[in-house]
Amino acid sequence: MDYLADLNEPQRQAVQHIDGPMLVLAGAGSGKTRVITRRVAYLLSQGVRPWEILAITFTNKAAGEMAKRIEHISAVNGITACTFHSLCARLLRRYGELAGLEPNYSIYDRDDQIRVMKQALEALHLSSKEQNPSQLLSAISRAKNELQTARVFESKAENHRDKMLSMIFNKYQAILTGNNAVDFDDLLLKMAILLRDRPDVQQELSRQYRYVLVDEYQDTNHAQYLLAHSIALEHGNLCVTGDPDQ
Repeated sequence: MDYLADLNEPQRQAVQHIDGPMLVLAGAGSGKTRVITRRVAYLLSQGVRPWEILAITFTNKAAGEMAKRIEHISAVNGITACTFHSLCARLLRRYGELAGLEPNYSIYDRDDQIRVMKQALEALHLSSKEQNPSQLLSAISRAKNELQTARVFESKAENHRDKMLSMIFNKYQAILTGNNAVDFDDLLLKMAILLRDRPDVQQELSRQYRYVLVDEYQDTNHAQYLLAHSIALEHGNLCVTGDPDQ
């Protein structure tokens, strides 16, 4: 198949770009996903092995569709196409003990988080009517996405509100740890910190995934940014797409 046949010149250049970083800026409906899938197919045609390619999207549906498109046009399967969260969940099964997790850790969904937050409030003799569990979880989520653990958040808490949140954050996290469980933000936080603090892990993953692609890059938070750049650190082969209007 001619991977360049129905592409314009900028799209062709993007597809044929192999080594080094690349930013693809394009609006909705302009063919960003097509460029990514064609680029992956082109990499495969140039001898890149499928397990060396990591394609990250923001939804499981988008990841599944991307993998199908690549397999359809290249007749090759085996690339890793997934979300940031599913990537980290997979990697923490391998490296979790380095992050303080047992291999059989549980991932708590929103209902589980609410339940744990209510347990934390009860343990601190605080009312879930006065302290809204959903709002508390949102605040903790923002902290984790900025790579703030409960301990780091505590060290930066200055006003009464932040000190109260820090106390709740610590208790919430202690219950998760006691249950050998993580929430979705922990997946990103723990793996990003591991990549930051353990050069051996970072180098191993960077050598495994020689080509990293991130779709909808404008939506990445700090933890996701660090994950993508850490995995691409050894080779610099990071291709990202973004919508300048978002």
